[in-house]
Amino acid sequence: RPGLLVLLSASGAMLPVVCVNVATLLLARGAARERELATRAALGAGRRRLVRQLLVENVTVAIIAGVVGTLLASTLLRVIVAFLPPDLPRVGEIAVDMRVALFAVGLSLVTGVAFGLLPALRVTRSGHGSLVRSAARGTLAGTHEGRLTRALAAAEFALALVLVVAATLLARSFWNLVTSDLGFNTQQLVAATVAPPGFPDAAPALKHQFAARLLEQLEVTQGVEAAAVASSLPFDTGLFATNFAVENPPVTTPASNFSQAYLGVSANYFRTMGTSIIAGRAFTAADRADRPRVVIVSERLARLNWGDESPIGRRLRFRSDPRQPVYEGEQYPWFTVVGVAEDVAVRNVANGKAETLYLPIEQFWDFVALRAVVRTAAEPGAIAPRIRPIVASIDPLAPVSDVRTFEARVGDNVARPRFTAYLLGTFAGIAIFLAAIGVYGVLAYSMSRRTAEIGVRVAFGASAGDVFGMLFRQGLGVIAVGIAAGLPLAFGAAQLLSGLLYGVEPSSAAVLGGGALALALVGLAASF
Repeated sequence: RPGLLVLLSASGAMLPVVCVNVATLLLARGAARERELATRAALGAGRRRLVRQLLVENVTVAIIAGVVGTLLASTLLRVIVAFLPPDLPRVGEIAVDMRVALFAVGLSLVTGVAFGLLPALRVTRSGHGSLVRSAARGTLAGTHEGRLTRALAAAEFALALVLVVAATLLARSFWNLVTSDLGFNTQQLVAATVAPPGFPDAAPALKHQFAARLLEQLEVTQGVEAAAVASSLPFDTGLFATNFAVENPPVTTPASNFSQAYLGVSANYFRTMGTSIIAGRAFTAADRADRPRVVIVSERLARLNWGDESPIGRRLRFRSDPRQPVYEGEQYPWFTVVGVAEDVAVRNVANGKAETLYLPIEQFWDFVALRAVVRTAAEPGAIAPRIRPIVASIDPLAPVSDVRTFEARVGDNVARPRFTAYLLGTFAGIAIFLAAIGVYGVLAYSMSRRTAEIGVRVAFGASAGDVFGMLFRQGLGVIAVGIAAGLPLAFGAAQLLSGLLYGVEPSSAAVLGGGALALALVGLAASF
C-alpha cells in the first residue's frame, strides 16, 4: 500500500507539470493569434464567443490526447507488468478497463477545460476596443502574461524538484539494500526445496535419514564445492520464530528469550553459506540425534541474553514446543551453546540482520520440507538441473521446487523497492525534461514579445551581451523561485517516504541540495 500510494502521488505530481507546460503553450499560442482574434472581434464576436472558440479547440486537443494516451498506456502496461515484483498480489487483474479509460479521458477533459480556460480568459480579457488596438501594436501579451508564464514555469521546477528528491531517496535506499551485508555470500550459491510425500508427518528418524542421503549425493556431484541441507533458508516464507529459556540468564530484557528464526542445519551449512563462526565451533558429523543437544546462536542473540559474557558452554531449552523428541528422559532437554555465528538477514533485506538459532539437522524436529543449498565454482545455472535427478534417485516421487540462485532470491526480495525506484526515477526524468522545456519556452516567448523593445535597446547602444544578460537573468529568476518553493515541498515529501527508506535519512541535506543543484543546472542550460 505505501509503495502504491507513492507511485500514485508521483503520477499525480506529473499531471500539473504537464498541464503547466500546456498552459504556457496555450498562452503563447493565444498571444500569437492576436490579429486573428482582433479581426473576429472587429466583425462582432464578443468575449464569450472568443473564449468558447479557444476552449473548444483546447478541449478537442485534450480529448484526442486522452484517447491516444490511454491506448498507449494499454500497450505499455504489458511491459510494466513484466517488471512488477513477483510477490505483488493480483497482478493478473492489472489492466486498462472501461473505468480506467473513462477516468483517463475524463481527466483529460477536465484539465483541458481548466488549463484551457485560463489562457482564453487572459487573451480576451482586454475587451473589444483594447483587443483591436493591442493587435495593431502587436503587443497583446504584456507584463501580466509575462508574470503568469514565469510563475507557471517556476511551479514546474518546484514539482520537478519534489520528484527528483523522492526518486533520489528511493534510488539510494535501493542501492543500500542491494549492497548491504547479508551475513552470507550469495555468489555461486544455488538453493532448492525438496518435499518428499508424507515428509511433514514422517518420524524424525526418517527425515534425518532422507536428509543424510540427499547431502551425501550433493557433496559428490561434479562442480559442487560445498553442500548443505537445512530446514529453512534466509528469505523463506515459512521461516519460524521460537521462544526459549536460558539457564541462569545474566541479562534479561523484553527482547531476550526470543529468536526471529531457528533453523536445523547440516554440519557444512556455515561453510556453504559463507557465514563465519565468530566464537566456538561449527556443527560436526558427531552432533547426531543420540548425542548431547547442542546449539549455535547468532551474535545479536548472544548479546541479548549473555551481554559481554561468553555464551559458549551456557545452556538453553525450548519450552514452547512439546513435539520435540525426549532426550535422556527429559521432555524439554537442555541445549549447550557450542558456537556463535555471524548475524545474517533472515526475513528480508530491508529488516536487516536478526537473532537466529541453529540446531544440528539430526537434532531438529520442526520441519515440513528440506532446503538443499550448494556452492559451485561453475556456472550456477549448470548445477541447478542436476539437483532433480539426484533427488529422484533417492525418492522418485519427491518434488523439487524453487530451484534458484541466491542472487535471484535476493533480487526477488528487493523487487518492490527496485520497481518503485525505477518508476519514480522515470517520472523524475520526465519532470526534469518538461521543466527544462518550460523555462526554455518562457524565455523564447518573452523574447518574441520583446523584439521591438530589444531593437530599441540595441539602437541606444545595448550590446548582444547586454541583451543576453537581460534574458538570462529572467531565466535565473524563474529557476531560483521554483527551487525555493520546491525545497519545503520536497522536504515534506521526503518525510512521507521515511517508511520506505533503508539506510538513508529522509532529511538528507546531500539529497535535497544535490536535487536542487541538478535541477538548477538543467534550468541554466535551458536558459542559455
